[in-house]
Amino acid sequence: MRKLEGDNIVIWGGILGVLFSPQYAEEGFEQHLNKVLDEFADDARFVLGIDDQVPPDGVISRTKKVRDIIDKRSCTSYA
Repeated sequence: MRKLEGDNIVIWGGILGVLFSPQYAEEGFEQHLNKVLDEFADDARFVLGIDDQVPPDGVISRTKKVRDIIDKRSCTSYA
């Protein structure tokens, strides 16, 4: 996305709302999150967020898991 749009925009998102659904495995959720964090690790104009709404049956504990994974990676730029 950054290569297409350049440095003049802020990219917001990265976590698909549907990944909070219990239909998706915890491991897949974590893999996706880590991939996004890897991709944008050095991008100061990226805001980690949910791309869409968390489904009504969403696994709310995954919201805390986002913070836990960020803390483990020491990505203070995302905190």
